[in-house]
Order: sequence, then C-alpha cells, then structure tokens
Amino acid sequence: MIKEKLELIKYRLEQSELSIKDTELLFKNQGSNFSIINRCYYAIFYSVLALLVDKQFIGSKHSGVIAFFDKEFVNKGIFSKRLSEILHNAFEMRGKSDYIEFVEYSKEEINLLFSHAKEFVSKVKEFIEKG
Repeated sequence: MIKEKLELIKYRLEQSELSIKDTELLFKNQGSNFSIINRCYYAIFYSVLALLVDKQFIGSKHSGVIAFFDKEFVNKGIFSKRLSEILHNAFEMRGKSDYIEFVEYSKEEINLLFSHAKEFVSKVKEFIEKG
C-alpha cells in the first residue's frame, strides 16, 4: 500500500511539473491565455492532489479539494495563507476563462499567475520531499 501511495504522489508531481513545462511552451510559442491559465491552474491542482494522497481524501469536485487543502494544510499552519490565495485565484481565473464569455486577462496577470504556479508547485514539492 505504501508503494502505491508513493507512486501516486510521484505521478501527481510529474503531472504538475509537466503542466509547468507545457505553460513554458505556450508562452514561447504565443499560446492562448486560455491555455496558459488552464495549465497553470492544473499545475497547482495536481500538486495539491499529491498532498492529498496520504490524507485518504476522496472528492470529485475541485472546490472540495481546495477546501480540504485549506482545512488540512493552511488552517493547521503547514502552508501559508498566501498559497491558499494563489490556489483560489488560479481556480477563479480558470473558471472564468472556461465558463464566462469574453473574459480577458492582462499580460501582467497571466505572468503573475505563472510565477505563482511555479512557486506553489515548488513549495509543495519541497514539503513532500522533506516529509
């Protein structure tokens, strides 16, 4: 059972890192903001899923995963409120770009989201590697 958990954590972190690499390629090749936002959000989301493997959390909605992250990791002081804000912002931006017509984000907002995604993934990966 421990081996399967470790493999799933590794898989989720790989998904997260691949999403960061995909975002870099999208920037380099002038990909759409829609796709960049999507990949940034999923980089963050997959890293959260890596954290939840050991918590035996089963949830089917992104909002539930986010709430559980806040409860188990932010409220208990394991991660800062700043990381929660990054996660919530990425979720909101992805939701708006997916479901609301004519939503546009500035280049600065997109660049900041990418910077925050890399920071989030790095902090989660660091935590998991220590733990």
